[in-house]
Amino acid sequence: MLQLFWNVVLPVLVIVAAGYAYRRTYAVDTVALARFSSQLLSPFLIFAYLAKSPIPADLAGAMALALLLFTAMLAALTVALFRLFRLQALLRPALMTTLFPNTGNYGLPLILFAYGDGAFSLAVFVVVLNFILMYTVGIALAAGRGTSWPATIRQILTLPTTVATGLGLIFGLFHLPLPDALYQPIRLVGDAMVPVALLILGMQLAEARPAAYARATALASAIRLVLSPVVMAAVVFALGLSPLPAKVLIVQNATSAAVIMTMMAAEYRVQPDYVASVTLVTTLLSFFSLTAVLYAVELVF
Repeated sequence: MLQLFWNVVLPVLVIVAAGYAYRRTYAVDTVALARFSSQLLSPFLIFAYLAKSPIPADLAGAMALALLLFTAMLAALTVALFRLFRLQALLRPALMTTLFPNTGNYGLPLILFAYGDGAFSLAVFVVVLNFILMYTVGIALAAGRGTSWPATIRQILTLPTTVATGLGLIFGLFHLPLPDALYQPIRLVGDAMVPVALLILGMQLAEARPAAYARATALASAIRLVLSPVVMAAVVFALGLSPLPAKVLIVQNATSAAVIMTMMAAEYRVQPDYVASVTLVTTLLSFFSLTAVLYAVELVF
């Protein structure tokens, strides 16, 4: 387990710490940086990997089904536990933290360090699926009953990541030629996503302030870091997924709460201080919990 922490988790921690230290020293517009990462670097990364490393349709379908089952099961568990502990007042923001892991900023580098390029393509696909869920279910949770589904669908279809996904799938599935003069700069910009995302994560942690929601924060953090990998493990076993996609799904969905949810909670005024608190706590604790998850999946698979 110590070797896993040293070889996989520690490199992630070092880059996050560098971003944290930089933000503590200098004033940085982290919202603008996060927007730059999600609207430019992420689409380039998604296109680069989908265009050259298409995922077989049956595997893509199985992974999408696994993620949908996982999300539904985790939502049911979150609702049940928050009602059991009489914390229903924070249920909506809690679901925003438990259902959506940080598969992009955190999960992608982790998968790259742990399993290499072959698994990275699968991890990119998980990020795409997670983006779709965040901008549908996530917005519905944040906006409540006032959600306009036509507006939400239009927003999803015009996201740079959605456009990049569509183009990447077209090029990959139909094996369309892509000159190196175009592909190489796209791949180069996309590869910048990994270190930049971790630096931004560190900067965002430097700005977070724990809120006075001790019990609710502890409960949501336990669901996100402890129950999530257990639930996903049950799903991948039930679906009979092969070891590599199973590992990717479990590790990706065992990461901390998604930083995007903090921004969404602030935009829709859904207890943003609570969501930021859970994001901070889960990110800090995940350096240890993910070491255990990585060790466990190696034993099981």
